[in-house]
Amino acid sequence: MKSFFYLAIAALSILAGCASIEPPLASTALPEKGFGYISSLAYTSTTQDFSLTLENTATGKKYGLPLGDSSSPAANLSDKITAIKVPTGKYKLVNWSDDGIFLNGLKNSASGAHPLMQAFTVSDGSVTVLGRFILDRDVKAGFPYTWITNSIRPGPISEKEVKELFHAAYPLLTEKSLSCLACTDY
Repeated sequence: MKSFFYLAIAALSILAGCASIEPPLASTALPEKGFGYISSLAYTSTTQDFSLTLENTATGKKYGLPLGDSSSPAANLSDKITAIKVPTGKYKLVNWSDDGIFLNGLKNSASGAHPLMQAFTVSDGSVTVLGRFILDRDVKAGFPYTWITNSIRPGPISEKEVKELFHAAYPLLTEKSLSCLACTDY
C-alpha cells in the first residue's frame, strides 16, 4: 500500500510541471484579436509524438507545440508544419518531450546566444516560426535491455522557404508579420 502511495505522489509531481499539448490549428484558422501564433516545421521518419514546451514569461503558463502526428504514416510526416494559438506576450522555449512522457531539458550554451535560447515576443496577429526540426528515434535491441534514443535537432531552412510553406499550410494567418527564429540562408 505504501509503494502505491509513493508511486501516486511521484506521478502527480511529474504531471504538475507538464504543459498540455495544444491542438494544432486548422488550415482554415482565422486571426483572432489578442492572440499570436507559434509554429515549427518538423522532418521525421518516425511516428513518435514529439512536442516543444513554451512558457509565457509573464504568467508562467506553458504551452505544448506538437511536432509531427503519430496518427499519420511516417512517410507523410516529412516537413510537416504546425501552429498553435497563444495569447500575446513574451515566450521562451523550456523543454521538449517525446510521447508527452519524458521531458528533456534543453542544453543551454554558456553564452545563451542561440536564437532558440532567447525569449521572443508574440504580438497581436503575428506568427513566430521557431525553425525546422529533425526528429529521430534510434532503437538498439540487445539482451537483456533495449536502448531507445529520441532526439530533436535543428535543421537548415531559409526564411523564404518557411514563409512559402507556412502560407501554403495557413493561408489566412499570413496577413501580418511572420518571423523565423532559427532560419538560415545556407
